[in-house]
Amino acid sequence: MNQTTNYYQLGRKLAIRYPEFARHLMEDDKEQKDFETFIPELYQRFIVIHPEHTTRNDKTRHRLEFIAVVVKHLDPEALTTDKQLKKGVRTVLARNFNCGSSLVSHTLKTVKNYLIIYKDFRMAVEYLYSELFEEVYVPNKSKG
Repeated sequence: MNQTTNYYQLGRKLAIRYPEFARHLMEDDKEQKDFETFIPELYQRFIVIHPEHTTRNDKTRHRLEFIAVVVKHLDPEALTTDKQLKKGVRTVLARNFNCGSSLVSHTLKTVKNYLIIYKDFRMAVEYLYSELFEEVYVPNKSKG
């Protein structure tokens, strides 16, 4: 019996004995698939709002700002604490920027520092976040 079959059998036994745990694992997998579609679509909208420039420093700033916006939306606690990113976000971001996962981790550390130190970076991230996620709802004015 090969090792792959053992994992399938163990997975089935686990699902029967601990259905709540199995459901949780399946939700994580669904969330991973959601990231794989959400982040590239968000990047396309991000490029329209904030076009990438040609110099190396501009491209780096562009990557920093996009990662800050994505993490602020998907896992805001990861920006303010030492908590790791949600499972799958780092991998999808690495695939989106065609780089390694370690570069995304280092970039996230830089983003955390920049958000604390540089007011203009913080304001740029807030602006881009509001542009990407602004609500279309306009409240009715009360007649008075």
